Amino acid sequence: MCQTDLRRPVVVNYDLVLAPQGYVCSKCRQTDIKLWRPNDDQISLTMYCATCASEIVGNDPLRRINGNGHHFDGLAGMAGMFVDTIGEMHPAYPVNTGNTLSLYRFDAPEQARQWWSLLPILPLGSQVPR
Repeated sequence: MCQTDLRRPVVVNYDLVLAPQGYVCSKCRQTDIKLWRPNDDQISLTMYCATCASEIVGNDPLRRINGNGHHFDGLAGMAGMFVDTIGEMHPAYPVNTGNTLSLYRFDAPEQARQWWSLLPILPLGSQVPR
């Protein structure tokens, strides 16, 4: 599961639950899992898995994230709500056009959101750290 695996598509194919080339955690190098991108990063392809994103932002939503990538945030709105962010990091929805990997900022289509929601939170066989 290396980002240089030539069998991976160059851009995302929303019909496959297989990450495209370059869709890899910038810290631990995991792929084929949900990734989040820093809110203020508009140019690079910096992305983090749930474990690394939780470590970076300093809160621990990892134990609370459900399979869809959401967790309850008691601070989001007056009564709290389910959110798909980890701190200031947002889901990394890949764009399926062009010939290189790029990410949607905020206006990802439903097909991209569904593809992301099908990815696992952690690599297969992994457990949430205690």
